[in-house]
Amino acid sequence: MTDAIACIRGCRQGGRHLSDCPGDECVGCQPRPVAREGGLLCWPCRRRLTEWLAAGENSLAHAEARLVEEIHAPVRATAYDTDRIQSSSEDGAPTPLNLARHDALAETRRWCAYWLQEWCHERGLHGPDDHGVKSATSYLHQWVDQLAGWERVGEMWDALAGQMMDAHALAPWRVQMRRCHGVPCPDCQRTSLVVFGGDDVVTCQLCKASLHRDVYAKWVAELAKEAS
Repeated sequence: MTDAIACIRGCRQGGRHLSDCPGDECVGCQPRPVAREGGLLCWPCRRRLTEWLAAGENSLAHAEARLVEEIHAPVRATAYDTDRIQSSSEDGAPTPLNLARHDALAETRRWCAYWLQEWCHERGLHGPDDHGVKSATSYLHQWVDQLAGWERVGEMWDALAGQMMDAHALAPWRVQMRRCHGVPCPDCQRTSLVVFGGDDVVTCQLCKASLHRDVYAKWVAELAKEAS
């Protein structure tokens, strides 16, 4: 690896190895460099953070809305929330409140307010008076370029990622992912590429590499040319 700055989250590049790589079983140990735009996050991590703070389907604001919509819905227990939700009554009627969704909603609101306050404190900003999820993320989104270079951005990324995963596990909204059958990842060479609903990129489930769809199309065309 050159002198390129590595992603603060410790991301690795599938199929690429350091000179002192331990052996054949390694799937990729070379650190993924930060995005070309700068900061401390690689391109996939930077893109996710931007999405979470925006107003689209993959945002924290949308996750909050989904939890609110589903908070009184009939309980559909999963391995994730079986021990945290109220059970249905004996006559089969749905419970008045799903405690797992209630907890996830409270935590999402708490973390968004917390990171808004921490960033404003860091920069000496007043910020919005409303610390709700939509206001907090909208405000932080304006600072995403600077946030990407903040020394605490890795900590922030992990906290917000946890809220997104919890929300989607309890009140899913994305359509089922589509697999890119037979197409190897350009990084790790394993056939683990998928497209998640609402995404404009192709993602490797194993090495976490991300490709814009136009780059993916060129990659497929390249493979077809080599095979002909």
